[in-house]
Amino acid sequence: MMSKVICADHLTRKLFSVIEEVFETHDGIFLDPATSMLQTLDGIPAPQASLPVGGRCASLAARVAHVSFYFFEVLESVFLRGRTRGLIGVMSGTRRKPSHRRNAPG
Repeated sequence: MMSKVICADHLTRKLFSVIEEVFETHDGIFLDPATSMLQTLDGIPAPQASLPVGGRCASLAARVAHVSFYFFEVLESVFLRGRTRGLIGVMSGTRRKPSHRRNAPG
């Protein structure tokens, strides 16, 4: 069986394109136009985003900070440290608690 080798530059460009589509802007990869996370949240005022959703759970701002932090935490674990196992602990916070929130809405 012949294995395919993926060029690191190609993989990096494609990965960044997917990340950009998830968070910033529509590139036509898999989201509909104007539905990236930041585009979706752009019209929500900060005071409203800081209220608990439904009055009973974390605020929208807290959820965005959580998703953003752990998304990049998992990428770092996989691509920089080569970890593909035990990520559930990273995502649930049982392995490493963040000392501060990166890119937290402010």
